Amino acid sequence: MVSSVGYPWFALYVRSRFEKVVSRTLRDNGFTEYLPLYTKTSQWSDRTKKVELPLFPGYLFCRFDPKRTFSVLRIPSVLHIVSVGTRPAEIPDVEVETIRKLLASGRGIAPCDYLEVGQRIVVISGSLEGVEGILTRFRGEDRLVASVALLLRSVSVEIDRACVRAVQTGVCRVDKSLISNRSRRPTASEPGLSVERGIKARPRA
Repeated sequence: MVSSVGYPWFALYVRSRFEKVVSRTLRDNGFTEYLPLYTKTSQWSDRTKKVELPLFPGYLFCRFDPKRTFSVLRIPSVLHIVSVGTRPAEIPDVEVETIRKLLASGRGIAPCDYLEVGQRIVVISGSLEGVEGILTRFRGEDRLVASVALLLRSVSVEIDRACVRAVQTGVCRVDKSLISNRSRRPTASEPGLSVERGIKARPRA
């Protein structure tokens, strides 16, 4: 049994459709893990069914000592740790907590196209007070988009424009050409990481 208290969040890339299994296994081994799930309604000809799906398919978050990556990579169906160069890349606490708040709000969170530029806003009242994101409009309704930049993944929720204000901030863009999804399992002599390229950020001109 290991302890992950006090360590930063990292993102794990796992076998498709095994996110819940990996989440349980990590928890049983003493890790602090977080698998964001959302409910999707599927309409068929004779019935409607609600299913619980990973918000970021193929990924989940986990706290652990970055010097002991092998204890994570040995978990069945964990393919690799999302990394920059050869080092596990930390996920900012604020990004994970934002996802938690959006899910807890009950506002119908859903995955959306990754959004890296736009008018940044902060919610100033209600259950999402303090949450920051990008304001967009989809199918006639205002939505707040929040992202996990390292994964190039975004989610959105409906928002009342009267409850937000603009945030003056610079924009940082991620160079997607530097991201590689290739992975490999570590050997006994090399419990290394599986992402072969890193992610660099560059300021918008």
